[in-house]
Amino acid sequence: VAQYVIDGVGYIKIDNFGRNTYNEFFGALIALRARGAKGYLLDFRGNGGGFMDICCQMVNEFLGKNNLIVYTEGKGVGTNRNEFRSDGRGILVNEPVVVLINEWSASASEIFSGAMKDNKRALIVGEKSFGKGLVQEINKLSGGSGCNITIQKYLTPSGTDIHKKGIKPDVTVKFTEEDIKAKRDAQLIKANELLVRMINYQPQTANR
Repeated sequence: VAQYVIDGVGYIKIDNFGRNTYNEFFGALIALRARGAKGYLLDFRGNGGGFMDICCQMVNEFLGKNNLIVYTEGKGVGTNRNEFRSDGRGILVNEPVVVLINEWSASASEIFSGAMKDNKRALIVGEKSFGKGLVQEINKLSGGSGCNITIQKYLTPSGTDIHKKGIKPDVTVKFTEEDIKAKRDAQLIKANELLVRMINYQPQTANR
């Protein structure tokens, strides 16, 4: 987990959702807040996924009580539906958030992005994600071999089937040839710009 704070923007880069990722992520949130972060830019580009329970723990830090994070169901609509909801103990339920994704953001990255998008807790920036949303189990065969069998699929809170569809960003940013030549991260620049605007936005009070 990489992190820094510039102009009130707390940046966190997450490469995967491993067993220690939540603890590292939570520590980064605490550290960034202590260093004056007013908004959070979460970079999931190139993150191929990992453990769903870790992902749900991380999303939980941004949601109020009983918000739907993700649910799984079997082949038939509503079959064997299992829901994962927030517990209301999140530490950053109001701060502005931008999530960066690209075509290599998959699985748990898409669950996180979809949950934040559907709960209107983050602005999603970048490119449409990979589209991997199946729950599989390994069946062992004779001779020591095995095969993966799909038993369920992941759906976002609004019912979006992630598999082969991915998460569509709210703001699409693609790299141009000029960006590549200049080694300029146009996606990060745009995400940072949008988050600064969100941090500085103050609702206007009506005249009485």
